[in-house]
Amino acid sequence: MSVRFLHTGDWPLGMTRHFFSEGVQERFAQSRFDAIRELGRLAEEEGCRFMVVCGDVFESNLVDRKTVSRALEALKDVPLPELPVEEPHLAEVPQALQGVVAQAKGYVESLVLPRDVVVTDGI
Repeated sequence: MSVRFLHTGDWPLGMTRHFFSEGVQERFAQSRFDAIRELGRLAEEEGCRFMVVCGDVFESNLVDRKTVSRALEALKDVPLPELPVEEPHLAEVPQALQGVVAQAKGYVESLVLPRDVVVTDGI
């Protein structure tokens, strides 16, 4: 059986460029969320069954609630039925963000520890 999927990595959402003005920083941040949606569109166009994100989705485990919420909204727009995400920082998300991250259950699967994961039927 052949399976097509999109492999990406190291998005560092929430990264701040201190040399950017506030407006430029916001456009920089928005372009990263737009890229998530574009990756999903590309994966669907190419017939991918799922997308794997290996590495850091967030810049750190101290990312603010707004960044996490925006990331989850962008991930919801990915037109794939399943979306496994390997995220070292996710297990360390501060308590205040746990509720927001919990909203991702069902379309984001954290693969922090090696284990078997059923992505979709037969995979």
